[in-house]
Amino acid sequence: MNPRLSRCLCVLTFVVSTGGFAQQTDESASAKSHDKVQDCLRKLWGKPVFWDQAAVSPVDSSLCTAKPEDVDQALKQQHILAFRLPNAVLLTPETKFDKNNAPFNYLWRTPAINIRVLPRVTPGSRQPTDAELQEFAEVLLTHSHLAPLTCPFKASEGQVGQLAFNIFIEIHKMHPGSEQESVIALLADSDAEHETVMGPGRLAYGELQEAHLRVRWESPLLETTMSQVGFVDLLGNGSLQIVLTSVFGMGSHTAFYAFDLDGHELSRQSSTCEAFSDLAAQSSAACPITTESDIEIKNSADGPKELVAMNESGKKVRYVFKNMRFEEGPGSISSKPPAVPRATALNNEGMQLMQQKNYEAAIAKFEEAAQLNEKDPLFANNAGFAYYKLGRTQDSLYWFNKAIEIDPNRALAYLNLGDALANLNRNTEARQAYAKYLELAPNSQSAADVKKKLEALPSTP
Repeated sequence: MNPRLSRCLCVLTFVVSTGGFAQQTDESASAKSHDKVQDCLRKLWGKPVFWDQAAVSPVDSSLCTAKPEDVDQALKQQHILAFRLPNAVLLTPETKFDKNNAPFNYLWRTPAINIRVLPRVTPGSRQPTDAELQEFAEVLLTHSHLAPLTCPFKASEGQVGQLAFNIFIEIHKMHPGSEQESVIALLADSDAEHETVMGPGRLAYGELQEAHLRVRWESPLLETTMSQVGFVDLLGNGSLQIVLTSVFGMGSHTAFYAFDLDGHELSRQSSTCEAFSDLAAQSSAACPITTESDIEIKNSADGPKELVAMNESGKKVRYVFKNMRFEEGPGSISSKPPAVPRATALNNEGMQLMQQKNYEAAIAKFEEAAQLNEKDPLFANNAGFAYYKLGRTQDSLYWFNKAIEIDPNRALAYLNLGDALANLNRNTEARQAYAKYLELAPNSQSAADVKKKLEALPSTP
């Protein structure tokens, strides 16, 4: 365990005060109904309110106008169950408990939510005190639109579904040379047994005024699995901006997010919004720059920096700051397969099932997505990976080769193919697949590990 994150405070039930802060997006859409219901129920019940990530159907926020004694019935009419726990409320679809929907039904009877408050210290920041952690957490839980939680399918002992939510808090000076301190918080879905972030989350930003937190904005929903938060003067304006990198696609891709101190999404790409549409079911979602390697931040003599990322074909893509965000530079626009929204939605469902280690159910989602959109190699590759995780390595070969057939320059498919072939002791073919991956993506995050795999392969065929 990271010693900087080992301290944990219990968050007790408290009375919710009125007020709130702005959610920053580049689109001036009103708050979604899930957010509105979360707000009104939190005010009514005096507890943090969480949505189950599986609650993707539209909800009628008119239930907020019901009398307090009629709210539970209004929720039931929309087939929503409200688990009112000592420290929080969880809203989840009633259909998730229907045994006729096996293996997609929940086996637990009641949830338990562990809300962890964790200090975070990076170079240039200071350690929050216990009193600050307690106060800041109460402010955030009282006013923020909390990230949805990934509910388990199986029950723990006593038929309890264990969930967790992390609040990482850091105090940093975002204006070098100034004594003004800022608070940067990451609120994220988490693994129940460890402090590992495993799903969607948000960034919240505020400033300390007379030792108290004044929150200025919260971000749209982000992909925060294995995320890292940092501070860089991307704009060359003398202040630091907030950057967050996270892995997605079963750990094979990196999402890069950047926000200025007013909450503007500097990294928003219209081309990636569809890939992260599962986050947008309940609230607005950010659309990051995606890359197959660490993003490179290039200095400039004056003004905003330049970003360099690697696309799925192993080619470098340049991003320059224009129109208040980083956009692909001239000559770096890559062709993308046409989007099929239903296929993307199925793929997102499959990804959630992969997190639950429900590989067989995930395979069904990925295969259907691949049939609906035969021009996107992502779905075929994901189907192959799910088969591989299930232990059906021979079946995975078909889908990895299918992904390569769709896009012969898809580096990740060659890496997955190499792993599958090596598992089957087809060493000569595995060596060829690994070599092709290194040819296409020599500077990727996985390149060093792939070289080790090549060296470890037996010389036998």
